[in-house]
Amino acid sequence: MIGKTMTHVGRVENIKLPDISSDRIKARIDTGATISSLWASDIHAKNDGLHFKLFGKTSPSYTGEDLVFPEYSTRLVRSSNGQEE
Repeated sequence: MIGKTMTHVGRVENIKLPDISSDRIKARIDTGATISSLWASDIHAKNDGLHFKLFGKTSPSYTGEDLVFPEYSTRLVRSSNGQEE
């Protein structure tokens, strides 16, 4: 592309999610994905919203902080082997 600056991303990049955390976290880049996802654990819905923790206890990025999203929706997700959950 003549005259255009292209940004190159690697397979894993450090990203920042300002509405969730002030820390940078490692993210796996999937250029073929149509939507994005986060690794969440301890997920449960309550009257005040969806509660979860980012990552799992085995991740170096896990803080154990309980995050709450008052507005959320659900959808089926299909894995690469075709299984939906």
